[in-house]
Amino acid sequence: MLGYRLVLGLSAAVSLLLALPVRASLLTYDYTVAFDVDFGGFPSALAGGTGSGSFTINTAAPGSPGPGAGMVTYAGAMSSISFSGSNGIQASGHSDIVYIGSTLFTIFPQISGSSPPPFTSLVPTNIVLFLTNAAPAGGQLSDLPPFTFDEVGHRDAIELGFSDPFKSGAEADYSLTSLVLVSDIHGVPEPSTLGMLVIPLLALGWRLAGISDASRWAADRLLGS
Repeated sequence: MLGYRLVLGLSAAVSLLLALPVRASLLTYDYTVAFDVDFGGFPSALAGGTGSGSFTINTAAPGSPGPGAGMVTYAGAMSSISFSGSNGIQASGHSDIVYIGSTLFTIFPQISGSSPPPFTSLVPTNIVLFLTNAAPAGGQLSDLPPFTFDEVGHRDAIELGFSDPFKSGAEADYSLTSLVLVSDIHGVPEPSTLGMLVIPLLALGWRLAGISDASRWAADRLLGS
């Protein structure tokens, strides 16, 4: 009887786990870039520069139309993005993701950065990521599969924007030289629903343990009598 009850309990637990709502994937990529072009009159020392960094896409981020026609914005979907340049320019933060057709780019960034001499006045205030051919297959960000370097556009994929009182609209564009998926964390049950399941399962285990103890006590009494 105990084995039968245990099998039923485990079967029910598996069914509940499969039915739990899950978070979508967190896709993390490492990238490298090479300086392509600048706007706003940068010192020539930027030419030939390279950079590297990483970004993480939270495909569970909610989407809504806008801010322009044909656009869909996913609030907070770029949960982290960073850039480290060979010239010492650093930037990191997070932002929303916007799709126009099959092109993914970041918008409304929350970025902090720093620049060493001779770029001290050029403090990064924006990182824009442009990836073409990176649209989710089902039209929702939660349907976004991992993509590869060969599948997305390379030119001007990373754009750094700067706050510079002397050079209005200063920015630097970098083209991808590599893109590697380093982490793909698949859906995990939401903590709230997981807790709702664990508590009853613990109660069930406690009850089964009690049944087992009672069975052993009855058996001992019969054998001892």
